[in-house]
Amino acid sequence: MHGNIIGRLVAELRRRHRRNLSIRELRALDDRQLRDIGILRGDIPQVVDELMQTGTTTRRHESMPPIQAPAAAGAYGRRAA
Repeated sequence: MHGNIIGRLVAELRRRHRRNLSIRELRALDDRQLRDIGILRGDIPQVVDELMQTGTTTRRHESMPPIQAPAAAGAYGRRAA
């Protein structure tokens, strides 16, 4: 029983860490870079939350298509070694 509680706690701590890291990385971008990917600075936390929950987000600036979460490591155009 305690193992299940500890496992859930560890999973939640990891989720929060990933969320905070993602928000920090997006906030490090300048406004032009954010605009290029269709995110307004004020929407960063909501965009990250949507991506973490569903793997996609509909929060896009203007009429841009939804953002898709990367499917796997190397999904950013890097070639596998």
